Amino acid sequence: MKSQRFLFLLLFLLINLAYAYASPTVLTLLNEKNEFSSGNTVQFYVNLTLDPVRPLIASDIYLSNAQIIKVSSIITKLGNNSYFIYFNLPKLDNGKYNINVRLAYNRDNILQEIVSIIPIAIINQDKQMYLSPGIIVVDIDESSYYQVALYNSGPNQTEVNLSVGGLNLRLSRSSIPLPSGFNKYFYVYFNKTNIRQLNQRVVIDYVTISYLDKEFRIPVYILNKIPEVISMENKTAVEKSIVENKTEIKQKGIDFVVSSKEFDEVLAADDTRAGNIAFKNFLDKPLANIKFSVTGNIRTIVRLNITSMPVLLGNETAKQYIWINEYKNATEGLYEGNITLTTKEGHSAVFFVRVNVAGNGKVEIGDKRSETKSTDLIPSNGLLEEKYGFGNLTSGEKGEPEEKTDNTLAIFFVFIFFVVVFIIIYKMQTKKKSNKDYIGDIKR
Repeated sequence: MKSQRFLFLLLFLLINLAYAYASPTVLTLLNEKNEFSSGNTVQFYVNLTLDPVRPLIASDIYLSNAQIIKVSSIITKLGNNSYFIYFNLPKLDNGKYNINVRLAYNRDNILQEIVSIIPIAIINQDKQMYLSPGIIVVDIDESSYYQVALYNSGPNQTEVNLSVGGLNLRLSRSSIPLPSGFNKYFYVYFNKTNIRQLNQRVVIDYVTISYLDKEFRIPVYILNKIPEVISMENKTAVEKSIVENKTEIKQKGIDFVVSSKEFDEVLAADDTRAGNIAFKNFLDKPLANIKFSVTGNIRTIVRLNITSMPVLLGNETAKQYIWINEYKNATEGLYEGNITLTTKEGHSAVFFVRVNVAGNGKVEIGDKRSETKSTDLIPSNGLLEEKYGFGNLTSGEKGEPEEKTDNTLAIFFVFIFFVVVFIIIYKMQTKKKSNKDYIGDIKR
């Protein structure tokens, strides 16, 4: 009898001990294999069983082996305690590494910082590729297609195969020959008729990208409006949280007002980009101490016009002017990072920047390969504002002052021109009068 009580007590203690040390951060790698090459895109889910002290941010995610290696992570919030993360691996030596996610929790009034890990192996190959974005979340009523970029960071050309699993998605192409050091794009089209007939709040599908023995998937979350009489009782917790999060995003305090929150370009080393990016206070009250920061190695090629604002009034829109490779002296390579906007009240917004600087000036768009000089490219302001929706602000909004043309010199030259014309006309009239008088004198 005593032995049974002892065993029961021991089991109770083990259960409590396991609970005390169990990590509330659950990490799930999207790729079935944990083997990657330098430059590949890593994708994984983060599910939290407890509410952390603060939300997950990019600096909580990093790589490690013998040392800490910073990465530029893109975080997509799927629900209150559910995230999808992706980032591109930097150049790494072969070996074993850990993906680390660091969060702080309050357990029984004790603050604990817990680091959860995913072990991965780096096995570098001649053919390397990354993709953007790592996840697609769209509203079926707002978009019919989505653009995906592929970049070959390896030394050799790679043949990339593309596929989808069902009838909800259609691709613009089934394969892409991807030369070394170039971007290429393809489009994912949504079958709206088929998706609406499913009567699901969230339709989840995948785009599969494969080359050699490697395979990557891009999750596609399609937000689908259905009649209100359809109950959500039978929907999964993940589907419910995504729909709730969609409403949460619309009520965000401050955010960038752009058509895309990612700037992904291939630039020649002697080329530059510049333009306005709008941001808005969506609340009815002012927000104070607005600050901008730049993280990642894009800090070496990105310059901001302003770094802070004392206040942004309720429902007011302002703009920030950004220069990329302003001095046209960037070295060849990949630059990634975030432009982050924060307020005193705790609101924040992130704009991701990825720039691949091609030292030889080769830039490929679609299937066309060409040698492009900076003077042949679209003017910097135009490209940013047309492609990413920058600068679409009404008059009277704050930001970079418009350049005013100094017309003083032009007016001076016009004045000189009229003076010269007047003198010539006067001389001609004087000459005619003198000849007439001369003829009259002869007749007399």
